[in-house]
Amino acid sequence: MVDLIEFLKDSFTDAESNLIIKKDNEMLQEALYVPVESTILINEILMKESANENHIDIKEYASIIYLHEVGHVLDPDLNDIDTQMTKALKNIYDNGFNERLFNKYAFNSYSAEENAWEIARNLINDDFLENFLKIKKESLNLHKNILKSEKELLKLDNRTSLIFQ
Repeated sequence: MVDLIEFLKDSFTDAESNLIIKKDNEMLQEALYVPVESTILINEILMKESANENHIDIKEYASIIYLHEVGHVLDPDLNDIDTQMTKALKNIYDNGFNERLFNKYAFNSYSAEENAWEIARNLINDDFLENFLKIKKESLNLHKNILKSEKELLKLDNRTSLIFQ
């Protein structure tokens, strides 16, 4: 059984020297960058399940997902994007659902994902390109669906506490 945390630490020590990689098998997604902690959290269970479902070697799958998260780390626009998203959501929570504000939030949220994938593409080994493109496409489609669900929940109750990490 592969210890993904150790594998990633050993394989990508140069990606970001001050970056911490930790296991969090309780979160509801495979990986997450937490900027305030300079940490990438990894859900090894979900990652292994996804690798199996996609018939991709776990080390290759973990590398692709990890480099996507490093893409967030290296994104020079991430802080501005996050600020714009936070402002839009705060306005929705304070004043009720507003299509224009949600569209601003969704645009920024999707942009953050696209940026991270584009940065990761420049870091990825070309041997992984086919699977990288497959995972990227699936991830961006999933993100669109999450945004659609968020929109519907916000329309139902603007006090709904949504934390999508």
